[in-house]
Amino acid sequence: MPKQIIEEPALIQDVLARGMVGYMAMAKKNEPYVVPLSYVAKNGNIFIHCALKGRKLEFLLENPRVCFAVHQVDEIHRGATACTSGIRYHSILAFGQARFVKDTQVKMEVCRWLAEKYAPGTIVDIEELRTIQVIEIVVEKVTGKRNVTRAR
Repeated sequence: MPKQIIEEPALIQDVLARGMVGYMAMAKKNEPYVVPLSYVAKNGNIFIHCALKGRKLEFLLENPRVCFAVHQVDEIHRGATACTSGIRYHSILAFGQARFVKDTQVKMEVCRWLAEKYAPGTIVDIEELRTIQVIEIVVEKVTGKRNVTRAR
């Protein structure tokens, strides 16, 4: 199954919008760390939320450079042999800088976007904003790959 580079901005945004779990890779000194997250992609950037304390924040405070991965499995194809089997997929890697969102209105908007994606119909309580940190990944570069053809 040949792989193809994804260059179309609309397809990149579609894969990011449809993805349900993103993986954020971080590093401090020589210690790597990858964490699965709920997220929303809007206006060319990626937004997440987390607790006010924790390992993720420690890493980001020391080094705000991140890589964010989203992988969409479209179909698992079983061939006659292991080498003719494969997965049809779309994947995106976004590279950028994490920044902490301080503006209450922006935090509220991001939480609404997240609620619409993961829990439609729920409300966002402004009091809850005091218990979370919203992070914007300012995307500097995006790469993508897909495998969309079937083995013969």
